[in-house]
Amino acid sequence: MWILAILVLVGTIAGILYYLGVKIKDVLKQCGLVMPRYMYWTLFAILFVFVLYIRSGLVIFYEIALIGFLICDIVFGVCRIFGIKGRIFSKIYFKGITVIIISFLVSIMWQYNAFHPVVKEYNVSLDKKIDGGLDAVFISDIHAGTSVKKENLAKLTNMVNEIKPDIILLGGDIFDESSSREDIVNTCKAFGKMKSLYGIYYISGNHDVDLYNNYISELEQAGVKIIDDEIIFVGDKFYIVGRRDEGMLNSSKIRMSVDELLANADKEYPVIMLDHRPEYFDEDTGNGIDLLLCGHTHNGQIFPGNLFISLFNDLAYGHEKFNGTDVIVSSGYGVWGFPVRSGSRCELVSIHIE
Repeated sequence: MWILAILVLVGTIAGILYYLGVKIKDVLKQCGLVMPRYMYWTLFAILFVFVLYIRSGLVIFYEIALIGFLICDIVFGVCRIFGIKGRIFSKIYFKGITVIIISFLVSIMWQYNAFHPVVKEYNVSLDKKIDGGLDAVFISDIHAGTSVKKENLAKLTNMVNEIKPDIILLGGDIFDESSSREDIVNTCKAFGKMKSLYGIYYISGNHDVDLYNNYISELEQAGVKIIDDEIIFVGDKFYIVGRRDEGMLNSSKIRMSVDELLANADKEYPVIMLDHRPEYFDEDTGNGIDLLLCGHTHNGQIFPGNLFISLFNDLAYGHEKFNGTDVIVSSGYGVWGFPVRSGSRCELVSIHIE
């Protein structure tokens, strides 16, 4: 069964790439760029594999061009069926050149989104008040090394320090399987330069798993407090609760329940919980929890993922209230896989809690 599924998948991908290759070949021919068939397909394959290998954001060009050519073929097909000449559309199509140009420009714009994060601000009013309020920065899904490299970390540090937060919360997937040792060291050094009243707190994410033992010491040296399945009473004012990501679990590590984590907490004080994935609202909301912060979803990151991500998570992005608990899900500061963002922006979350 698995072999059949793999064959179907490979065949589908090959068919899609062949269709796109034919379309691009026709455009080049219309522009007077003609080359032997074997040479064209060799160059087409090499370029596609190279883009994948270097994890270039230009990979999105192929998706946009595919969608563009499919739409145009459908329109031309409908025109032929109903005897519509479609001259205006043919002029706009301009022998397919328009599709190529638009695909390239859109791919550049979506790569821009990956490298230019914004500050997303939320104001949250809790029933249980914190004396003097609390300004928190929440950072998740940096995926150090993909779009956030050494030259981008200074910007992250400056963005955080300009906010002058009381506390900094890291929501997991700070690193992933592609993060190099240099990425880990540079990112942790950036954390060490961030200033806050109550410090920096970290929980793991599903992509952190493989590198967990490689960065723990670096985080600790930077002054980051690791709170996987831990609860801390901060400043005699509020609790910070961190949940271990399910990806960290094995026979020797079992994720603590919310009841276990809150067993000794005085729920007269505000409780802020961090859980990387927004998939456990039946556990993470209510029960005296005032604010839940999650990441993981990237808000879909790449079209059409942003259209379907809400089907797999209790809340894919934004701020809503569940069972009396304020829930904020961030789209993340970085990207995973390829440095591309469509339909959303990379963000640093600034939360003013009253």
